[in-house]
Amino acid sequence: MKLPFSEPYLAGSARARRAKELRDLATEVSRLSPQALTRTNQEEVDHAPKYPANFTKGLAHDEYGVLNEQDDYACFVQAINSPNPSDFDKEITRFDDHFDCQPLDADYKPLKDKEGNKVKTQWRGWESPRAGHVYELQGPDAGAVGMAPAPRVSTPELAVEMAEVYGLAILRDVPFTEICDGKGDRLCGKKSKPAQLDANQVAALIAGMDFFSAPDDSMDQFARNRRDARLIGGPITSETAFRGSTPGAMAGPYLSQFMLIGSDSRAGGNPGAGVSNFPGENSGWDFRDGFIQYGSITIDQRGQSAKGCLDYMTDWPSWRDVQNGADFRGLDVFEPKRRFITTPRDLATYVHYDQLYEAYLNAALLLLEMGAPTSKGMPEPSYTGHRTAFATFGGPHVLSLVCEIATRCLKAVRRQKFNYHRRARPEAMGGG
Repeated sequence: MKLPFSEPYLAGSARARRAKELRDLATEVSRLSPQALTRTNQEEVDHAPKYPANFTKGLAHDEYGVLNEQDDYACFVQAINSPNPSDFDKEITRFDDHFDCQPLDADYKPLKDKEGNKVKTQWRGWESPRAGHVYELQGPDAGAVGMAPAPRVSTPELAVEMAEVYGLAILRDVPFTEICDGKGDRLCGKKSKPAQLDANQVAALIAGMDFFSAPDDSMDQFARNRRDARLIGGPITSETAFRGSTPGAMAGPYLSQFMLIGSDSRAGGNPGAGVSNFPGENSGWDFRDGFIQYGSITIDQRGQSAKGCLDYMTDWPSWRDVQNGADFRGLDVFEPKRRFITTPRDLATYVHYDQLYEAYLNAALLLLEMGAPTSKGMPEPSYTGHRTAFATFGGPHVLSLVCEIATRCLKAVRRQKFNYHRRARPEAMGGG
């Protein structure tokens, strides 16, 4: 006697037809969803032919740091948005042989290859400039999401943005706890040196800028919205400066606890179980130790820190080389010992080298190890407990979604960055 439902209730061609129906329905839902409109700030039109407010990095610049040839930029934009993807390899003019600076090793001496010859500074290409053309078959397509026009160079908002960038640069070696307290003592190796301004002074200067006191009718709705979001935590202080505007961004310390804590050892509370002598002291291996369980191995939250108080692009030749596309990757200098993220420079180092969704993956691993409850709307685990979550709505599903959303975000932001706005980087604005 054959058991009832000994096979799936839909199989074979019936399953294939139903799968097509659902995919077609999802396609129609995506097609009918509102498509966000992207508008630029029109500086590309208004400031031609030198494009000082636009992204010209990697193209040739003259001795004053200004774009050499208008045609270079026009060709660059065409290669981005042309229907022919081979334009980038056929039409772009490389800038290979006019760099002023020599790559240096960790001892600040000219870098040499295995034969003892000085290493020549290389030109680097642009990272996935046409990724915004790639279609997405799950979730919103990159063309379905938009971004507001960036503030123009003549606006008080742009002045505040630049003041924040360089204010944070002044404090990049000051521990986050010191910034919150309004102080300015930098970590420079084993020594502590005062910054040019302390955190209270930086915050006060930013808070006093025109953008925060300008009447509403002097700016457009985008600028008003951004200003309101910036002030959601109250006036700018050393505790609220440099933060984001998403819900919860103003709460707690600057650095997320997910970047500092760990999970308990999988070995449990057995006598002596889970004890670690890495990185040098016996550890009980609980959430305070900063080790995240990653299957049967662990992730140590202590990371490499870029050398404190060592700044780059502070002279004209190196700044201009970077604008011309010099490839200085792999020449970073680091602190001798790893540590938890302590300063803005540490956090920048983390973001410089992170594996895209690394922070989100670690946070998800921590929450799963903690047994954090899921939303009541999840169909699994079921209310009876008869069905528990795993392949659907469980750990494997959650972890796969963390990386799935990351790749879609990359395509969407590349579309905004290259296909539309092409906004100049902060160091280009500062250099001008």
